[in-house]
Amino acid sequence: MANETPSRATQKKQAHSARIGPSMLDELEAMVRYSKFQRSLSLWQNILKKDYVGVTEEEEIERDAPRTKFRIAAIMEADRQWVSRSIQDIRNGGETAWAFDAVKKPLRDPTNVVRISIPTDLSLDAIQQYVGDFVRQERKTSGVKPIQNPRAPVVPGVDLWKVYDMMQQKDASLATVRDSLCGPYGCVDRRFARKIRLSPQDKRNVKRDLKRVTNAYRHAKAMIQRLDSPLE
Repeated sequence: MANETPSRATQKKQAHSARIGPSMLDELEAMVRYSKFQRSLSLWQNILKKDYVGVTEEEEIERDAPRTKFRIAAIMEADRQWVSRSIQDIRNGGETAWAFDAVKKPLRDPTNVVRISIPTDLSLDAIQQYVGDFVRQERKTSGVKPIQNPRAPVVPGVDLWKVYDMMQQKDASLATVRDSLCGPYGCVDRRFARKIRLSPQDKRNVKRDLKRVTNAYRHAKAMIQRLDSPLE
């Protein structure tokens, strides 16, 4: 009909192109659980112990392998226990303090610094835009990424790395991990579930807690799998 209002087209949600990378703590936590990092660390501990003399064929291959992200971390851990110490420092003092201390060195890497000439006739807003564009271009050219944002809880109330470690135990399941983490409210042994009369709120708690544990485990696995992707 002529006067009929045309139906509004259904619009699909567009995926956001920006992606916030994992925090420094989560990236290090994922690293120490990564199988390739663990193997590389073991080899580099032997290489450094031998002082590069009399290395095996496998150690020689590792020594000459490309310096990927996990290999660099393995070398630093084998040499100075940098990864494990950094994890503890971040837990104790927070990511901001750790990041400041990590770059506050006597011999700071000059490649991490950009020199820029700013026109003096620009307004403060224009200067901010000018500097931002310049730094973004320098990062794109050099491949240097900005420091990650401090860690935000991916799953409220649940430590995803505790969930991941518990799931590595024999016969572990998301339900048993939930039972171990959640405490007595709504967490019941399924063998006796018929004998226990759960309130509607208890049932909602069980469902909510299982969803949180599932999401935490999924996020932890995704962070570890991401370490196997090529360096950007």
